[in-house]
Amino acid sequence: MSPDTPEETGNQLIVTFYVKGKININERDEKNLLRNYFIAINCDNSDGSYGPLPVVYKSSGSYGWGNGWGTSSKATESKGITSFAEYNQENSSGNIYSIIPGTRLLQYSYPITPTSFSVTDDGKGIRCVFDYSQLATDDVTADKIEKLQVNMITNNLIISNTTENTPGRRYDALGTNGEDYVDVIANRSYTYSGTDDEGDVADEDLDITRWTIQVVYKE
Repeated sequence: MSPDTPEETGNQLIVTFYVKGKININERDEKNLLRNYFIAINCDNSDGSYGPLPVVYKSSGSYGWGNGWGTSSKATESKGITSFAEYNQENSSGNIYSIIPGTRLLQYSYPITPTSFSVTDDGKGIRCVFDYSQLATDDVTADKIEKLQVNMITNNLIISNTTENTPGRRYDALGTNGEDYVDVIANRSYTYSGTDDEGDVADEDLDITRWTIQVVYKE
């Protein structure tokens, strides 16, 4: 455990999702772009009416393209994503980052190592285990987490104002336009599961097909 990793509580959020092709961070696509995989989480005990969402078009960010991959309908208020796991060539350990409050989802903490991270099912899935201590915020401590919102987001470009004219950007997330993030009751053990439409992104290595979210809660 690194000095920046908080002491674990034993309460866990276990997120697993699968793509139609394979989890692929090393091979470039036909546009010479590399793939990125995110698990985005909102931990503010809210009713979950605003995110997490994928960045789809320029004004969907808090300004411009925002952070280039994840946003919410309240990004300008710095709401909708509080932490995330990122898997790509630069984060091959599936590092967890916390959003710095008040930065409109634009600035992140130093990375911490998840409780567990793996590529599963013959390379078709990602499994990440978050301890509640890794999801807690200044406003919601680990022992007070009651509700979470979770989305899985894939893309082949973390877009910015300097890359916005790059053709061939592709993304996927849960539901139509990535708006079907999952509301999770976090103070009881339960497993959520679902599917996502196949073929809604023209890259099988980004095309999310199914997912599970397991809450392991110590009564």
